[in-house]
Amino acid sequence: MGINAIADSLTGNYITVLQNMALTDPHSEVRRDALMKVLNVEDFDPVPLCRLILDSEKAYPVLQIALEVIGGTNPEKANQLLQKFKNEDSDFLAPSLIGMMSDENPENLEYIETKAKKIGIYHMFEYYERYQEYLSGKSMATLDRSAAFLHEIARAKEGNMYRKYLAMSTIIKIAEDLTVRNGQSNNAENTALLEKVTGFIKDIIHNETNPTLLDKYQGVK
Repeated sequence: MGINAIADSLTGNYITVLQNMALTDPHSEVRRDALMKVLNVEDFDPVPLCRLILDSEKAYPVLQIALEVIGGTNPEKANQLLQKFKNEDSDFLAPSLIGMMSDENPENLEYIETKAKKIGIYHMFEYYERYQEYLSGKSMATLDRSAAFLHEIARAKEGNMYRKYLAMSTIIKIAEDLTVRNGQSNNAENTALLEKVTGFIKDIIHNETNPTLLDKYQGVK
């Protein structure tokens, strides 16, 4: 019987077997499926298992799941894992890593921007979605830096079309965030940055020559 054939209501009966499979099965897809299965068991604490996986696992699909679990339950441990896995320069893990970040320190921003410029197409959309989530509610300084960085990507003449579109979408999200803040507390710093970001958006549209992107930008102000 395959792992996915086990009914959720019966998974608890196989919890020990599934944990062993998640740690020791020779096939990474089996380890991944076993881990995903035990995560659905009610009242099961997955943190000890995920810690063991992160100490020994080499397959990114399995590591990604364990990272998401630890990142969502143990911020202190998440920071240690960030330091460990950022150095691997993995596109597969990058969305999970950015999802674990909260600090606005230069090291995190440098990692985020470096990956944003070169992440491959297969993980690009998820990465930029996490990038947008990371920027939500951040300081004026971080939004200013990020908008300027994304502006350069979005207006690049020879850049990847999808990357340019996602950079533009992220700038628009920044503008929306600033607009909401302006409605809540109108201050000079916020207003000035909103005007600057709006200027970036207009500049990108004005300089764009790709008809597909121009069509996507219809109605954007």
